[in-house]
Amino acid sequence: MSVICQCVDGAFLDHNLYVQSYLKCDCKNTGYKLKDEFFSVESPFMMDSQAERIRREANCKHLGHEVPTKQTSADKKRRKKASKLMSFEPHNQKIYDLIDKCLVSLITQAREINHLRTISQKQEVTNNVIARKASLIQGCGDLFQTLCEHFDEIFQVSENYDAVLLCEGLSLSAASVINRYVKNLKNHCILCKVEDHDFIIPGRSSFLTSSFQQFLTRGHQLITVEGGYDLIVIDPPWTNKSVKRKKSYNMIDEEDLKQIPLQDLAKVNGLICVWVTNNESLLQFVKDELFPHWSVAWVANWIWIKVTRYGEPICQINTHHKKPYEQIIIGRVQSSKQNLSSISCDKNQRTSNREDFFRQSQNPQICVELEQELPLNIVIDCMGDRGVRDEQQDLKQTCPAVAHVGSTCDQIVCTDGRPECKRLQSGLPRNSEGTDSCTEQHGAHKTSSLNIPSSFVLSSVPCSLHSKKPPLSDILMPYLPLAPKNLELFARNLTSGWCSWGNEVSSINRKFYYICDILIVENLIFTFYMSFMIATFLIDWVSN
Repeated sequence: MSVICQCVDGAFLDHNLYVQSYLKCDCKNTGYKLKDEFFSVESPFMMDSQAERIRREANCKHLGHEVPTKQTSADKKRRKKASKLMSFEPHNQKIYDLIDKCLVSLITQAREINHLRTISQKQEVTNNVIARKASLIQGCGDLFQTLCEHFDEIFQVSENYDAVLLCEGLSLSAASVINRYVKNLKNHCILCKVEDHDFIIPGRSSFLTSSFQQFLTRGHQLITVEGGYDLIVIDPPWTNKSVKRKKSYNMIDEEDLKQIPLQDLAKVNGLICVWVTNNESLLQFVKDELFPHWSVAWVANWIWIKVTRYGEPICQINTHHKKPYEQIIIGRVQSSKQNLSSISCDKNQRTSNREDFFRQSQNPQICVELEQELPLNIVIDCMGDRGVRDEQQDLKQTCPAVAHVGSTCDQIVCTDGRPECKRLQSGLPRNSEGTDSCTEQHGAHKTSSLNIPSSFVLSSVPCSLHSKKPPLSDILMPYLPLAPKNLELFARNLTSGWCSWGNEVSSINRKFYYICDILIVENLIFTFYMSFMIATFLIDWVSN
């Protein structure tokens, strides 16, 4: 569970604990977690000059010298600017009040269980230099983005959309991953090499890497599931002037989001969560234009406030340029006669494609080990070693690139792995009546929008990697059915139990960002040590 503690109107999350929970390897004794430096946010972010001044003042106090009190012109400007900001954004007062109401309680609880440090433990101000340097790691760069945008021009291939490729310790070229539905059907994570980069693919995860235009034309049909997704999380690269100046990533116009075929992807009454910046016009666009266009009814506005390891907001709440929080607009999909009529026009074609896909996924397939790149129209799946001998000859004739046929893999057991309802009664939002939004009857959860708090605060120490959001699976669990089908759009990392789409969807799954779970390693060392001591004792006892 990523939920560390909760109050009536909020919950505190541990991002890396959630990552550790699903990045387990096949042997069950090793796993991965994100490197600690990505979460090394020790103090509120500030200008380097301001941090240097704070360090000088702290040194003066430590040496017993008088602290200089002369105000610079920058200090005066900053104070005037702050006084203006206090009255500049009255529309955000409701958010400020909500944060003030529950943040103190969450921080206090997190400190009591030693998840956060106390202010008295605070050391020298480094202005988060470790986290800032870690965030500058390039990873794969623009490898996948460039291929997605220019794939048809470079490779002149249009039939690759129908391919389904399973990662099972394969070594692939980046081009062979673009426009393909990639799945890891095992319950544990596996390693896959793309070009010169090693990637950690979580268990029971799937993804599609493509451009936005390719996703609209054919890509979305590959990831469509029967019945629709119960939860869709969308984190668009919103237009931003600062990003436009830096040219750090491609942005999307908000009007283009209306082209997403949400009715084809989502289940009626399914949850839609859209991450939005604090731009008031974008917030209104999602609620007043985008949701109605998708036939989605607004349900709630949630807040994610980022804090340091000491429980302080990463910057002042009422600053103009940067705020320590982001917003999540939540809605539920409604049935629409207009959308239903348009869907029925090409229902036969879509149904045929979907039936073919499910028929292929249910057929016995074989595990293969590749030594060269597969043709772009080959479908590969892995559902165990059933029917291997019967299919060997056909596969060899179809795919000459297969070097070894007949290697087996574990049978896929589609276990959900979710905790029972009685375990969800702590660390989760409560409805307006103050009761847990979770039912014991038949293990089912309530899915009525009335159970979702219209306002709620999530707090966590943020990951310094770009656009890395905290996990929502655990906190939204009471409002979803058991074994929900989850989809993330514009994703930058893969998650167990989720399907993800984006033009750099596996970017943060590069192995370089992770380390072996140190607790597991320590347990192995301790076990080995105890075994050695017992063996030594027995040898001495027998010899005597």
